[in-house]
Amino acid sequence: MFRVLVILTLLLTPLLLHGQQIEFRTLCFQQLAGITEVTVPGTEEGQSQTVPLYQEYSPVFKTTAKDGELHFKVPVKDAKEGEPTERSIGSVKISGNGPYLFVFLPGSDEKKPYHILSLKDDTASFPWGHMRLLNIAQVPVRFHLGEHEGPKAKLVKPGAMVDVEPIRKVNAYNMFNVIIEFGTADGKFVTVNNTRWKSVKVKRSLAIAFVDAQSQAPVVALFDDIQPAVIE
Repeated sequence: MFRVLVILTLLLTPLLLHGQQIEFRTLCFQQLAGITEVTVPGTEEGQSQTVPLYQEYSPVFKTTAKDGELHFKVPVKDAKEGEPTERSIGSVKISGNGPYLFVFLPGSDEKKPYHILSLKDDTASFPWGHMRLLNIAQVPVRFHLGEHEGPKAKLVKPGAMVDVEPIRKVNAYNMFNVIIEFGTADGKFVTVNNTRWKSVKVKRSLAIAFVDAQSQAPVVALFDDIQPAVIE
């Protein structure tokens, strides 16, 4: 038994020292506080890399997460000698190999202007043609989407996420009706968006509902991810 434990320790030691390598993309709803890029560890020990914060899906990056956590850092302005030259503006927990999508949303702290979400980005859990509804507001949000209307509307509780299969009730242009309602303190719902979205088999849509920390206005941000073309 002791010998087995020793072997396992020897096998796990490199992982503990070097951390866990993962692939990820970023998505930034709005660039804030002049922060347009962040620094994360590279794939080699002691290495770092700069990751731009695009207001769209970024290319795929590779990084190393240590102790199940990944920190995003920015330079410290006017750092004195002997003081840290970087500071963390947020971190995410890492569980599993990924790939991941890190979403940067407006935060409420000047030192940490972003609220960073960590989502699995694999097509097994989030297939092409599907839609993902994410609610980070403090109130429930109701999505009327195509055939999911009235009593069949998708209710997303605070902090919850709901996946929706491809919408079937579409018009000749594959467009479907969308009504989004935010809950109120008295238990009612108020319509904040009435529009149409497009249903496409080679697209994944991420809809994030939240209340803007600065304006206190309800917001639904829609991000479309298009399947890369396969060249034969």
